[in-house]
Amino acid sequence: MNERLGLARLAQNLETDLAKAGAHRDERREAEALAAFQTRVRPGSAQVDVPDLYDPERTLQLTLDPSLPVHVQVEKRFRKATKLEKAMNHLSRRLELVRTEHTELEAALGMLTTVRTFGDALKLYEVMRAKFGIALERSATGAAAAPRKVVQEKTYRTFDLDSRWFVMVGRSNHENDEITFRISSPSDWWFHAEGVPGSHVVLRSRGGSDAPPARIIEQAASIAAHFSKARHSGLVPVIYTLRKYVRKFRGADPGQVKCERETMVMVPPVLPGGESGQ
Repeated sequence: MNERLGLARLAQNLETDLAKAGAHRDERREAEALAAFQTRVRPGSAQVDVPDLYDPERTLQLTLDPSLPVHVQVEKRFRKATKLEKAMNHLSRRLELVRTEHTELEAALGMLTTVRTFGDALKLYEVMRAKFGIALERSATGAAAAPRKVVQEKTYRTFDLDSRWFVMVGRSNHENDEITFRISSPSDWWFHAEGVPGSHVVLRSRGGSDAPPARIIEQAASIAAHFSKARHSGLVPVIYTLRKYVRKFRGADPGQVKCERETMVMVPPVLPGGESGQ
C-alpha cells in the first residue's frame, strides 16, 4: 500500500536527519572550547588544537577559516549548534507523530479485514477517509463491495497537532464544504479566519470527548489564519465553534456558511513546527 510505504519511508528519512542533527552537541562543545581559548589562535590559522572543556585529558583539533576573525567563527559555530538543536527537537516530535500514524494505519487496516456488517464498514470508512485518504470500492451496480484496502488520493491538507488531535484543511470552496458537511462530525471543532476568505479548518480528536486544550485551539486557529487572505498580518482574528453550530444558508455558494455560538481568538498565521502542509 502506497500510504503504508510512504509513512515507512518518511520515518526512515526522519531518522537519518535526526542522526545528523545530533551533531549539535559536538558543535557546541567545539564552539565553547574555541571561545575559551581564542586568544591562542594566530590570525589566518587554518587549524588549531585546544583543550576540551569537558575532558581535560582530551584535545580538540578544530578546522578554521583563515579568512575570518576567530570571534566571527565562534559566533557561527554557536549559531550552527543552536540550529541543529532546534532541528533535532522538531524532527523528534515529527518522527513520533509519523510512528503513531503508522501504528494507527496498521491497526485500521487490520480492522478493515474483520468488519462483518455494512454499518461497521461505513463507520471505519469515514475514519480512514478523513485520516488516511483510504476509501472503500463500490461494485458496478452501486452496491457496497466487500471491504478492501484501496488508496484514494487525499486532496485536503492534514496536520497532526499531537498524538491525539489533528486538523483537516480545505484547499477550495468545494472542499471546504466537503470537510465541513461530509467528513466532519457534529462534535468536531470548526475554525475560520474572521471577515476574510480562507480555508475551513476542522479539528478532530482520535479519542475522548473532552474539549481541546487552549494550546490546541491556538494551533488550529493559527492554521486557519495561515490559510486565509490575512496570512501576511501579524495577528489574525479567528472564530471557532462546534461543527454542529455551522450550517449552510439558502442561496449560499460553495464554502459559504453561517455559524453560531462562536468564540474569537487572535493568533499569528503560522503552521505547527514550521510544516508546509501535506
